[in-house]
Amino acid sequence: MEDDIEKLKKRYLNFAKYEAKGRCQAYFDLARWVTESDILLQFISNFHDNKRQPNLIFAAVRKVYGVPNSLHEFERIIHENREAITQVVNTKITQTNEPARCGALFLALSQMKQEKIALIEVGASAGLCMIPDYYQYSFDGTKIVPNSASGQSPLITCGFDGPMPEINKNLNIVWRKGIDLNPIDLSDKESCDWLETLVWPGQTDRLHRLQTAIAEARQHRLEITGGNLLDHLEASISAAPKEADIVIYHSAVMNYMPPKEVKRFRALMNDLPVNWILQEHSLIFPDLLDPALEVPRGRFVLSYNNNILAHTHPHGEDIVWFAKGV
Repeated sequence: MEDDIEKLKKRYLNFAKYEAKGRCQAYFDLARWVTESDILLQFISNFHDNKRQPNLIFAAVRKVYGVPNSLHEFERIIHENREAITQVVNTKITQTNEPARCGALFLALSQMKQEKIALIEVGASAGLCMIPDYYQYSFDGTKIVPNSASGQSPLITCGFDGPMPEINKNLNIVWRKGIDLNPIDLSDKESCDWLETLVWPGQTDRLHRLQTAIAEARQHRLEITGGNLLDHLEASISAAPKEADIVIYHSAVMNYMPPKEVKRFRALMNDLPVNWILQEHSLIFPDLLDPALEVPRGRFVLSYNNNILAHTHPHGEDIVWFAKGV
């Protein structure tokens, strides 16, 4: 049990240092307070390992009560609302459907030479990343409006560093499909409220972006199959139009899967006749990393068919581009 608590403490220290620091003061403080409190550590340790992630615990506390302002208040909230917070943690998952990640996805898709694309997103959540051709983009001030988007489409703003890659405003995504363990119904207010709760405190621009992306996604009939991606992936590939080139995409999904399932998925991506675009934590597939590429800890890598194109902010706020071509 002592080793378990030490692992938990390290997990929250790493979250504070590599994910929350400089991005969200409230979550930086909450993570540090967890490491300083036996009460909080014991409470979190009661959950299964896949329910202990800071994003889920903190969102559950906010859902029930709000954001604590001190360690003492945090401990009191847990004491007084233990049952309600436990219920939220056990019944919800972190389906942070961040549309800003579409900035990197749009650039990766732009490198493809195919005329027709069939896009399958695994871990699609509400499907907000299934429509990258319907958003407008600003890459470090350079505005890009895909032909499918309108002047009223949500604007994805990304910082950008490195050589600007080829941009394809004529992306032709002729078919799209999502797979998720628990698809989010955008017509359900409670589900949308939970998506908003997953946005970190104080990130008003990110919240606005989410809300406008939800409004855009509601205009499209997005098909998202419920279930394990490994059970539905090959059937989804078979259902895609034969004339289209298939792209399998995922972001911030693999870290929530058991290692044996990640290994199976990786084998499928190498064996099936598909293109594979991922945006995941740099430690998920370490063999993809070129030692010459400097990827700071806490960043995601953007990869196209086992080629690292860039590293990105976990919430899509900026992109550092490496590739000169694929």
